[in-house]
Amino acid sequence: MCIRDSIRRSGFGTQVQWLATIGGQSYTLSQTWTGQSDSWRITNNITSYTLNLRIENEGFDWRLLDGDNKTVLSIYNEYTRDFRDWALEYDDEEIDLDWVLVSLFLVIRNIPVH
Repeated sequence: MCIRDSIRRSGFGTQVQWLATIGGQSYTLSQTWTGQSDSWRITNNITSYTLNLRIENEGFDWRLLDGDNKTVLSIYNEYTRDFRDWALEYDDEEIDLDWVLVSLFLVIRNIPVH
């Protein structure tokens, strides 16, 4: 049995969109605002989350928020702005690993290195 998981780009121009398939489930990852990579809408057409970046003195703090603006996943630098070191905090009873994986993909893909 062969399981094929993938993430591929589907947006054109300044509208960036990714389509992910993990374990047979499809996810759409779209920029909240065209041309900005610090806020993303992630959906599987049943559940939707928003992934937002907050830049703080200590580093980068990405938060996956549910519809009530409750943080269900935190991805942040443990060392000040060290892009090689990320910490993830989430409750595996509250959110599936697939959501963590697509969120981590967006974080790594959108590291704001200048």
